[in-house]
Formats: sequence, C-alpha cells, structure tokens
Amino acid sequence: MAISLTSTLLSKASFRHGFSTREIDFLRARGGADSALDRLAKESGIDPKSTRQGRQVHGTTVLAADSVGADVMAADYETWPAGDALVSSSKFSVGVRVADCVPILIADTKTGAVAAVHAGWRGFVSGIVESALQTLDGDPKSLVVAIGPHIEACCFEVGEEVVVQFERYVQSSAFTVRSSSNPEAKPRLDLRAAVRHALGRCGIEAIDDVPGCTVCDASQFFSYRREGEASGRHLALIAPSV
Repeated sequence: MAISLTSTLLSKASFRHGFSTREIDFLRARGGADSALDRLAKESGIDPKSTRQGRQVHGTTVLAADSVGADVMAADYETWPAGDALVSSSKFSVGVRVADCVPILIADTKTGAVAAVHAGWRGFVSGIVESALQTLDGDPKSLVVAIGPHIEACCFEVGEEVVVQFERYVQSSAFTVRSSSNPEAKPRLDLRAAVRHALGRCGIEAIDDVPGCTVCDASQFFSYRREGEASGRHLALIAPSV
C-alpha cells in the first residue's frame, strides 16, 4: 500500500505534499526515525522538522505556521494550539489530521504560500474554508486546491438537524442526498461537492479531487465512523514554494 496519495494539480504546480493512507497512523505514532511524520515527509520531499500542525477541534481558528514553535510540536498533541487550518508563507510546511473529515490543501502559485484545512461538517458550516482563504489572502485565480479522501456521500448519513444547518449555510439543498425509494432512510451529505461549491463561490477554479471514501475503503483509510475510538488518523501535508 502507498504511504500517501497526491494531487495531480499540486504536483504540476511543483508543491510538495501528500495525503497519508492507513499505512501510517498519526494518532498513536510517536517520535523516532520511523515515526509517521518522518515517513510521510520523506516520501513527500519535506523536512519533518519544518512541519507545523494544530489541534483539530472542528472550529474556525486559522493558525500562522510561524506562531507554532518547535517546542510546541515536541509536546503532546493535546497541548497543541487549537486550529483547524494552518497557513504558511515561510519555510514551514503545514498539516492537519483527519479520520473522516475533509482534508483540503491550498497553494498560491504566485506567492508560494500554502494552507492546510480540516473541514468536518461543523467546521464547514462555520466557515473554516473561507477563513483559511481570507488568511491566505491570495488571488483566487492563482490558487490551486486539492480535496483529499474523506467520508463520501455514499456513507455520510446525518440527522435532519444537521441537514438544516448545512442547507442554511450553502443556501441550497443540492448537496443533500435523499433516497427516492425509501423515505425512511436518513439523508446523506455530499461534502466534496459542497466544498467545491464553496471554493467556486470564492472565485477558485483550479480544484483537484484526490478520490477515496474513508468509510468504504477500509483497506486504504482509517474511519472514525467505521472504527470509532479505535480509528487512527491521517495527515494532509503541504510545503510552501518559497
């Protein structure tokens, strides 16, 4: 199994990056020569010591990579600053952990700056994608975005209370999937299409899909919905081009 998956568009734009698979677990891995980050960074051509992350909490805080020191990264994950997106315009690469939520990597082909975003449905409807783009502050026409593997519409059943919040935010029911044959079935959400819609609404045209449903494909991905507390975590990682 491959350690990570990559985006054709980001690769063509010469941005080093990777969406890890279940070959490495970022929840339980600790330091050492064969740590999860070392393995992913090596495959992606990124210096692991330059990587900055935050603690994902399904919020809208965007962290600047420069604000997260090496001492912070050396500490336990639970002590890291909360942030569901990180932006870097310097030497630091940035990453976010996911288990079913949508990992989004953004690169500015003009400035070389990058962002990594963790977008579960709660963060999405709270505006984490737009907050990351605003902090990155790039020309939409110069941005390249890759949407990584996550829980797809085939598996993302939700309650009606979630649908209400989701449709209110996107101002559409187009991303809610309902069964025509079984009115009792729970509705499902198409997060990939909704994220694409949000990016397009911000003027971004260069959007790449790195496919994969984390729930369906147990051989390649961890899934919190499928595995519960036993689930591992993936990392979506990108380095700036500066």
